[in-house]
Formats: sequence, C-alpha cells, structure tokens
Amino acid sequence: MTPALAIDGKATIDFGENSIDVPPEQFDFTITGQGQPGRWTLVRDVTGVDGVAIEQSNDDPTENRFSLAFTKPYP
Repeated sequence: MTPALAIDGKATIDFGENSIDVPPEQFDFTITGQGQPGRWTLVRDVTGVDGVAIEQSNDDPTENRFSLAFTKPYP
C-alpha cells in the first residue's frame, strides 16, 4: 500500500496559456439534473489571480440543474 501525501494542501492552476472567452483546457465540465450544460469561459476579473477568473454562464431556465467544473487529473 502506498500512502497519499499532500504537499502543501493547495493547488494552483495557471491560466496563462489559455485565451479569454474560451473554456479553460485544464477542466472537464458536466451538469447534474436535466437541461443544457453551462458555458464555462475565462474572463477578465480584477479580483482574480493575475486578473483572470473562470465564469459559468447559461440562460437555461431548467430547475435543479447545476453546472460543474472539475480539474483534469495531473499528468
């Protein structure tokens, strides 16, 4: 059995190689419930690290629909 160890308890995602207004490559996206998946994009945000944040937007009125973004496993 191999133990799992946390290095520092923090993960950093560098959006530097991604473009604004497109989905970040480091994530997979899905929804719970029914309806359309959310639209996930990188946006300029002065409160985000390096002035960038990930944003979910969608005008689907379906109830009980929750958009989710998961980081892809590290290589």
